[in-house]
Amino acid sequence: MSNAAYAKAAQALQRKLQGTSGVPFIGRITKVNNDNESMEVEHFAGASSDLQVLHPYLGTNSHHRVGVDAGQMVLLQIRSGTKRPEASAYYQSQTNPRNTAAVKLENYKQRKSAYRPLEAGEQSLLSGGQAEIFLSRRAQLDTRAGFVRSWLDQDSIESGSRAATHVRQLHLHKIGELGDEERLGVVQRPA
Repeated sequence: MSNAAYAKAAQALQRKLQGTSGVPFIGRITKVNNDNESMEVEHFAGASSDLQVLHPYLGTNSHHRVGVDAGQMVLLQIRSGTKRPEASAYYQSQTNPRNTAAVKLENYKQRKSAYRPLEAGEQSLLSGGQAEIFLSRRAQLDTRAGFVRSWLDQDSIESGSRAATHVRQLHLHKIGELGDEERLGVVQRPA
């Protein structure tokens, strides 16, 4: 979309929203650029904007980042200073019958998905490749990557892991060389 067409669509939206500064509206992510963490978002009247990817937290020394998907809905607002759209949150549509929390929870109970029910104070991070970190409201941590699992449990005072091969490497270990490494289970020597 040209700058003139964008400006015309933006002016139409501003006239429509006059007196309603900050009223949110929905856009759809059409393209993601992971090199500069930007996303193209299609919104009102077919207009589109290049916006920065909105991360849950992006601090000076720590972060909680997320890679967004094309097709995801995003909640936008017109920034009063620049008069341009700005992402404020990702929108979880409940209109898709396969995307509701109730359906996801039922699939979890039938062991069809990893979308587990959460109690107050619990957190779950799940990637598209089924890598998950689960933090319970007790002092328990569970990490999974497919069928490989590790856990820390304060209540039972245990830590554990489950995998076909268990590997421990010392700080001087070099990839492709024998030594400074311990393997237990289904072991293969480096080629």
